[in-house]
Amino acid sequence: MMIQAHKIDADGYVTEVIVVDGDDSTLTDDIVIEPMPNGFYKPRWVNGEWIEGKSEEEFLEDDFLSSLQPTQNEVTKAERELEIINLLIELEVI
Repeated sequence: MMIQAHKIDADGYVTEVIVVDGDDSTLTDDIVIEPMPNGFYKPRWVNGEWIEGKSEEEFLEDDFLSSLQPTQNEVTKAERELEIINLLIELEVI
């Protein structure tokens, strides 16, 4: 029977999703046939179980970077300001 498995690196992080023969007793230590639960951002295989491999620092960094993205309201406001500036230039006011 063929099943989905995960090839992992030395630190337990998934490097590749593969299909293997589930009855094969020759599977190597870098292949995990245990199904991975949903919800992990950076799955990691440690001590025979799947855990979240993304560190708190990585989560905070992602939150910081996403906070730098302008909101739709800010984008709309900037577009209006550009329209006004372009109109003033066209009218030779500035």
